Amino acid sequence: MYYSFEFGQYHFVVLSFQIIGDHTHIKEDIRAIVPPEQVEWLKANLNKTDKLALIFTHYGLAEDDMKGNFWFETDPHFAMFDNRAEVKKILEQSGQVKAVFNAHQHWNRMHVENNIPYFTVTSMTENFRNDGIPTKAYTIVNLDQDKISVEVKGNDPAKWEFRFSNS
Repeated sequence: MYYSFEFGQYHFVVLSFQIIGDHTHIKEDIRAIVPPEQVEWLKANLNKTDKLALIFTHYGLAEDDMKGNFWFETDPHFAMFDNRAEVKKILEQSGQVKAVFNAHQHWNRMHVENNIPYFTVTSMTENFRNDGIPTKAYTIVNLDQDKISVEVKGNDPAKWEFRFSNS
């Protein structure tokens, strides 16, 4: 369920997740993690390539505020990986990660942490307001050595550009 591949000058990494906790008995005890063996794989995987990397996950890795989000405002921990600090440390230490993409949170956001942009893109069918209007979303990404631009099309459009630092 997790893998990587290279295309052109880029290295793509797709991460999976594991649901942990006693959520079958206690609704509040549901947590998503990148499993330990996958964390080790990620570290080794990024060490094996010299190409610029893009990371894709379902759950969020950024420290996003869920205020105003119908789905997660009252339970923000359901929106993000429990072990996100450990995973982000690997991404940052690699020096190769140019962007991280996730969905799950049903809205469009960009956060920058330690010079890595984290993009959350909305669901195709539901939005963060849960108002019954499908977003019909799709995302266009343009990436080069200097910058990344991300544009979400559909009923909840968004557009960002992030210029990479030279350091």
